[in-house]
Amino acid sequence: MAELTYRCPVEPDSCPAGDEPGSCEEHFEPWEFMPEYAPPAAPEAGTPDGGTAADAGTGGPGGTGTEIALLFEGTILPVPPEGMRIGRTCSPWKTVPGFADLHQVSREHARLDWRDGVLMVTDLTSTNGTYVDGTEIAEPAPLRPGAALRLGENVHLTVAELDEFGLPRT
Repeated sequence: MAELTYRCPVEPDSCPAGDEPGSCEEHFEPWEFMPEYAPPAAPEAGTPDGGTAADAGTGGPGGTGTEIALLFEGTILPVPPEGMRIGRTCSPWKTVPGFADLHQVSREHARLDWRDGVLMVTDLTSTNGTYVDGTEIAEPAPLRPGAALRLGENVHLTVAELDEFGLPRT
């Protein structure tokens, strides 16, 4: 198994990466308890966003409260509630070892955002395309745990659900 690297969600560009989940050397509070990364409250049954966990999707705002991350060559990058952009010049991707050198990935390749508790990916008119489970997307597409996200011909990311320790569920 590849060695895992954890990045600080508060200041991923300036804080050093670590080999343990939950905190960085500068921000001592565990990540899961930081307000911007706290799991959202699950909606009550009977509310517009309510229903079963299967109906709600994978988590995120309005979802089940499960934290979702992208895995790339041993690096775990949790998807924050406000979503994120993926690209060679996007934070925190530009700090992931080797990612900025992947020229088949556009500077701003794709965008992840939460819609009704489901993580969605949108291609940002990248040169080499964005693929979900092997199919190129032209419209926003849902990303569920276990999905394979590919940028260009061979940059592979995995969508993973994180356990209470910040590790990918198996």
